[in-house]
Amino acid sequence: MPTDLSIRDDYSSETYQSLGLQDADVFMFPSFFSIDESNELFESLLHEIDWCQEKIKMFGKTHHLPRLMATTC
Repeated sequence: MPTDLSIRDDYSSETYQSLGLQDADVFMFPSFFSIDESNELFESLLHEIDWCQEKIKMFGKTHHLPRLMATTC
């Protein structure tokens, strides 16, 4: 399956939608995975990856970054 959507012409607007972001071509495929597949993948990512929250020091105070990352902290 090609990764560049611009070379495919068989997508209908019912299978994907453009998110309309400025200076970006971002498309969402709401039915790419079934609900069961989506839940299974989410649970797998949640439980099988070592997630961590990195810290940053600013103005002498340490703060947690507002995201989890899949790296070694």
